[in-house]
Amino acid sequence: EGLSAARNSGIAAARAPVVAFTDDDCVPEPGWLAALLAALERPGVVAAGGPVEIARVATFVHRYLEANPPLAPLELELAAHPSLGARVALYLRRMWAPATRTDARGVYAFPGANMAFRREALEAVGGFHRAMRFGADDEYICGRIRERYPGTPLWFEPAAVVRHDYRGTLADLCRRNYAYGRGHARAFRMRTDQRWPILFPLPAVVLAAGASPGRPARRLARVAAAVALCYPQGLRAALGRRRIAELGFSWLRLAEEVAHDAGMATGLLDPRLSPTQPR
Repeated sequence: EGLSAARNSGIAAARAPVVAFTDDDCVPEPGWLAALLAALERPGVVAAGGPVEIARVATFVHRYLEANPPLAPLELELAAHPSLGARVALYLRRMWAPATRTDARGVYAFPGANMAFRREALEAVGGFHRAMRFGADDEYICGRIRERYPGTPLWFEPAAVVRHDYRGTLADLCRRNYAYGRGHARAFRMRTDQRWPILFPLPAVVLAAGASPGRPARRLARVAAAVALCYPQGLRAALGRRRIAELGFSWLRLAEEVAHDAGMATGLLDPRLSPTQPR
């Protein structure tokens, strides 16, 4: 029935006071569970998570994912900037000045591939919502925990490392982000405190550059310039690693965002994704 239902089955079968989660395409590093348990011993902490790093680098897409981890924790800045304008500004700032924090800290949400909760906290919020089959299920449960335990940190522990084995293809990159978009659409329908759907604005800028009048060669040049300016990942990687081919990172980021926005749009329009608890 989906990822959340499987996790609920795990919770029901578990007998320990702490329940930890990872995915079937992930391998925890030695000491992973010990680091999470140590984090949960901190006063007031009921949930902990850690970094999800790439398991191998064999393709160009792998190199992109290594430089731009897709399963990083969401920072507390999201809670402090609830308005649409503030979140767009935060998104644009992160594009040009990406966060590189590696310290232990409180965060907004963990990736589902690396998180642990006190069993009593999971039971207090009713476990994972079965309607969240894939994508945004981790953000949803973290949001429920924050609501149930206000002021309690969701603790990020950098020593609790899990390695994710991505396929390393463009098709898989787009497939994942499309699924995340549909998951975010379902979460948007379910959460009454989320005022705006998660849509990336920069693909529209690139589309406008290509749709403007002019000869095909000029339009293509404008699109290339828009991608380079809107998505500086490629320029940073090419300069930092001294590999001109890694200018292509900008195009991969564009592909991620287009796939996510497509998933979000189809999810919002698909009546089959209506949750059991509507907005």
